Amino acid sequence: MKKLNFKSERVFKKAFRKKLKKSKKSSIAAVVAMSIVLPVHQVTGVLMFPKDKNGRKNRATDIVAGCTSNTWVTIDVAVLTAVTLAITNYGSALASDRPGLFTIMKNAIIEKLLVPFQAAANANPVESRRILESGGFKVKEVAIPQIKEFKCQDGTSSGSVDLITAGGPKNKAHLHQWYSSIDGINFTREQATTGIRTTITNLPAGKYAYFTTELCVQDVKQGMSQIIRIMVK
Repeated sequence: MKKLNFKSERVFKKAFRKKLKKSKKSSIAAVVAMSIVLPVHQVTGVLMFPKDKNGRKNRATDIVAGCTSNTWVTIDVAVLTAVTLAITNYGSALASDRPGLFTIMKNAIIEKLLVPFQAAANANPVESRRILESGGFKVKEVAIPQIKEFKCQDGTSSGSVDLITAGGPKNKAHLHQWYSSIDGINFTREQATTGIRTTITNLPAGKYAYFTTELCVQDVKQGMSQIIRIMVK
């Protein structure tokens, strides 16, 4: 089975569509295609500055410290120096000048630091929270409405997992495409089914496995479900 790397933008752009031939005895047909896997929550980095001057300065300094020599995102030294200067100017300013200098400092942090960290988090949903928090940012999570219910449970044998999803429309030809992964990033396309259940076998026992599914109705993709995780028994 072909592995799909949902982390690679190049793979997204080369996503393909395959139509199953309709048989005379059945009108079931589907498009099997790759889609971006959506996380359960959309993770967004926020600054969350306090209201007092010292609190704002310390918060900004903590963010710069987190962005310096970061293992997830590389920020140029010149950029860090410029942001640090904006923080210094705000901290030493007269009360009358602070509102304007605070805006300059805040915008510099957003544009020069938060934006690249948010981009890295968006490209790696599994580690998005860790990426943003490593840069000193606070994290806000917004639940993403899921396309359909999707569950997993231990299979009857070691190394197997049973997957269950919501059914498709009764009056339209549809098919469920299943995906599995052992790292949450590289997914393997499993055998598609017309039913709402399937069993994935030969998974490494004692480790986490990740799954997602997609419903196709009359050649139209309905979108990926959330990624769910289970410890394989």
